[in-house]
Amino acid sequence: MNLKIQECSFHRNGVGGLGFYAIRFQWKPDDADDPENFLATLFDEAGACAVISLDRIEKCGVAFAQGNSWRGDHFEKELRRIVKEDGVTSGARIGPFAIG
Repeated sequence: MNLKIQECSFHRNGVGGLGFYAIRFQWKPDDADDPENFLATLFDEAGACAVISLDRIEKCGVAFAQGNSWRGDHFEKELRRIVKEDGVTSGARIGPFAIG
């Protein structure tokens, strides 16, 4: 998929909220010359993945269908595989978020 993780950390979403992974990665589509920088949030629940281009944020902002809309499901399988196989570089799954 030409996806390269730059940084991955597990975050607690407040005191009692659902935890999630924050993942900074590069992705190079087959038809592109250079990779693009992205940020994904990945929750444990299947289908709960959101992706935004960091390279396009200044020009396109975050409005839907304005040049910075991405299908999280396109990236989810590979991101989950990497998190599972390679672990995370920071953050902790403690308390209610512990892996068990």
